[in-house]
Amino acid sequence: MLLIGWSAVLAISMAGPYAGSNPLGQVLLLVLVAGAAAVVIGTPLLIASLTRVDREQTQDAHDDVRQRFAAHLHDSVLQTLALVQRQAHDPAAVARLARRQEHALRAWMAGETELVGDTLGAALRDDGAGFDLATVPAERRGIRDAIVGRMAAAGGSATVESAPGEGTEVALRLGPAEPAAGAR
Repeated sequence: MLLIGWSAVLAISMAGPYAGSNPLGQVLLLVLVAGAAAVVIGTPLLIASLTRVDREQTQDAHDDVRQRFAAHLHDSVLQTLALVQRQAHDPAAVARLARRQEHALRAWMAGETELVGDTLGAALRDDGAGFDLATVPAERRGIRDAIVGRMAAAGGSATVESAPGEGTEVALRLGPAEPAAGAR
């Protein structure tokens, strides 16, 4: 800044004799020097600002990819591991599940989309007896992130009703909000 100020003073003093006593020439000279100083000072600031915005956009895109990857891992790999645990007594079933999951994960990482599961009923595979939502530890984020959070991110909503011994009901709603009770 000091160097730019010194350069501006030097430019004014050198160009002063050319402006002479003409007030319009002096004003024009000052405007020209001030504009050049603004360009010299403003250009690095503008570049830094644009770089910062670009870095933030890149970070947001990276976070989005990381969240999609984590969601896919939760939806597929972790679910397969739970099934492997249930089928531990049947080595053939475990090998089949592992093979299918490996194939699905490789296809997904290669950019191919693949739906695993022969039927909707097979894709749902839950015979649980329900649980108490209030006792789910904070670090267990499956319901909060994978269900409620992902539905909210897609413009929808999710409600989970569960009670021990009674089972679990998950309601997913995608689209505009539900009409009021009297408007149905």
